[in-house]
Amino acid sequence: MSRIATVRYTGDLHSDLTHLQSGNVISTDAPTDNNGRGEAFRPRICLPHHWARAMTIMGMKAADLVRTWLARAPKWSRKWPPTRAAWRKWR
Repeated sequence: MSRIATVRYTGDLHSDLTHLQSGNVISTDAPTDNNGRGEAFRPRICLPHHWARAMTIMGMKAADLVRTWLARAPKWSRKWPPTRAAWRKWR
C-alpha cells in the first residue's frame, strides 16, 4: 500500500497533515478550551466533512449502479411505476 499523506505533530496539540502528491497542508489544533492555541481547524470539525464526502461518493456510486441495472433490465420493467394497463395485463 502506498502512502498518501504524512502527519507531523508540531507540539502544543497542533499537527499538520501533508498530502504527498499535491503538497497541500491541513493544520489541526486543539481549541483554547482544551489547552490548545485555537489557530486552526479542530480535528472534530474535519470528521463531519469527510463523512459527508463519503456519503456523496457512495450516492454517486449508487446512481451508477441503478443506471446500469436499468440499462440491463427487461423493457417491461423500465417503466416504473407501472401504468394501470400494465397492472391489468399482469394480474
